[in-house]
Amino acid sequence: MTFGTFRHLKSRTKRRLFALALSFMPFVQQPSLGASQKTGPLTIESLVATLMVHSQRSVRFHESRHIAALISPLESEGVLTFTPPSGLLKEVTTPRAITYRVEGDQVFIHDPRATEDMAFSLADAGVLQAFIEAIRAPLAGDLVTLRKFWEPHLGGSLLHWSLTLKPKGPELNALVLQVTVNGERGTVTAISIVQSDGDSSHLRFTPK
Repeated sequence: MTFGTFRHLKSRTKRRLFALALSFMPFVQQPSLGASQKTGPLTIESLVATLMVHSQRSVRFHESRHIAALISPLESEGVLTFTPPSGLLKEVTTPRAITYRVEGDQVFIHDPRATEDMAFSLADAGVLQAFIEAIRAPLAGDLVTLRKFWEPHLGGSLLHWSLTLKPKGPELNALVLQVTVNGERGTVTAISIVQSDGDSSHLRFTPK
């Protein structure tokens, strides 16, 4: 296994890791809702409270990546798993196998085509660390951390809501224009990521 730094990764790998960080948002559960929650207005505070995960969760994903230089989108499928408090795993099965894993402060990449696995620390990853921590925050119900990196804008109702995340700071703005998370009650159903260069990714989630 090779231990390196984030800045040494290829640009394509970096962008895949940013998409990886955002794709962990579907690990949510639908809590039992009291009468006041059913009838009260939806707020960012109440929504984040529904996104907390207390046990391991897995979902299937289908991702379509639209790249300006390509006529057709790149399609991929696989399984996402979150293990509280900080274990994240993305297993891509189609079109070819590759695994991204985050354990605490460490990121591991297993590519069967590579001669060695790769590992690096989030402490050396700059903006990627901000992405990982920002996505972990909703899973922990941590709105303070979410707002540290993103400006959230919530629309819709609890039955069908849409959360738009605008990046804060020049480094994040240089990579991502916005992220839109769509869901129903306490379940994330889809995520759209629009990059600053015009490329985009669209992820759909289904129960495993």
